[in-house]
Amino acid sequence: PALRPANAAYDDQLGLLRFEDLLSLVAAHNRRAPAPVVVVAEIKDDAYFRTLGIDIPALAVDALAGFPDVSVVWESFEKQALLRVRAAGHPGRLVYLVEREGVPADEAGRDDALTYPEEVDDAHIHDLTERYAFDGISPDVRMLLRRGKSPVGTSKGLGERAHGQGLDVFTWTLRPESSFLPRRFRQENPARVGRWQPWYQAVLDFGIEGIFTDSPDLLAGLVRDSAGVGRPA
Repeated sequence: PALRPANAAYDDQLGLLRFEDLLSLVAAHNRRAPAPVVVVAEIKDDAYFRTLGIDIPALAVDALAGFPDVSVVWESFEKQALLRVRAAGHPGRLVYLVEREGVPADEAGRDDALTYPEEVDDAHIHDLTERYAFDGISPDVRMLLRRGKSPVGTSKGLGERAHGQGLDVFTWTLRPESSFLPRRFRQENPARVGRWQPWYQAVLDFGIEGIFTDSPDLLAGLVRDSAGVGRPA
């Protein structure tokens, strides 16, 4: 709210949108739309909820039973959460979320735990396909493209490495406010919208399979202007 005061404009006025509510909206849209919407669902904090006896992957898969025509791609920062979705019998694609530092919460404390960057380096990225049979990765955009003194949008090599293993590549999160942009595109006030266009365009031109953004209207406009370059989610 400090950065985006309008975000709080409807506080306490509406109820919580449940997963089933979202699936119902998507199902209704897909019945009449020429191109179906695919849901990308992130399973958050699965290791924590398991300590409370709550099985989030099983609950999510159960919710989908009433919506057989809605396609879902699953994401999580925890590998076991994705594997348990598969074990629950859902055929959706599995995309592993990756941060710039730290280890997965479900592997914290293990002596052999790899950090997120180590899991996607040259020596280990093959495990994501060969051992876990994941369909893609979704790293922080700053792990894919350079933002500093190099030309904006210069690859860091992760996208090519993942594609070489047959993995789709999603990324997160594009935001137009100056505090989230490369320095050269910022306004003095970090809450002001900066020159987001060249940064968004650089990510689009990178040729990945999915882009997450807080400003879908802005990104969609660039997609239309780019004649279909990239396939943002």
